[in-house]
Amino acid sequence: MKRKIFALLIVFAAVCVASQCAFAGGGETMFSEGYENLVPARMTQCYVEGEKLGDLLLNSRGVIDFIYLDEALSNAVTQSRGVPEWFSNCNVYYEANGGQGKAVFVIKLVAYKPWQIDIKQFSIGGYHLSEKDALTSSLNNPFGKDARDEDDWVFVLAVPKQYVKPGSEIQLGYGKYLANWKVPR
Repeated sequence: MKRKIFALLIVFAAVCVASQCAFAGGGETMFSEGYENLVPARMTQCYVEGEKLGDLLLNSRGVIDFIYLDEALSNAVTQSRGVPEWFSNCNVYYEANGGQGKAVFVIKLVAYKPWQIDIKQFSIGGYHLSEKDALTSSLNNPFGKDARDEDDWVFVLAVPKQYVKPGSEIQLGYGKYLANWKVPR
């Protein structure tokens, strides 16, 4: 009888250890997949002076990625591993401004041809941005600077939430180069 109880305790302990290992590993995977699954619905690209032809981009001055950093994505970034450092560093701006009536966007701009970046040319949901809408310091944003070939810029902008209503379709872009995007609910 004592042997049966001892054997059952060993089997029980082995099952507990195995389930803890599976749960811990599953947790990391769950958060990583959560981050990766949230980004596509919160991102759109705008091609400045360019045309997309299949997988080719022709004559573009640059590409601008607009990534909407809302509470769900911010939480996933905080809890995930494998998030790019440039994006993880931008999450602090949501934590500081997300709940203050602002919609926060991480912008990743890649220049293919030289061009001077003007913040007043950026628009999100019909709202035209100004210097006061830039959350990153002037050292980290390209406004008033010449973007050169292959320059990459990452900066954070905030617009009043009334221009980014959940479920609505809005336009984001630079000057007359706009992309349509549906705000996640």
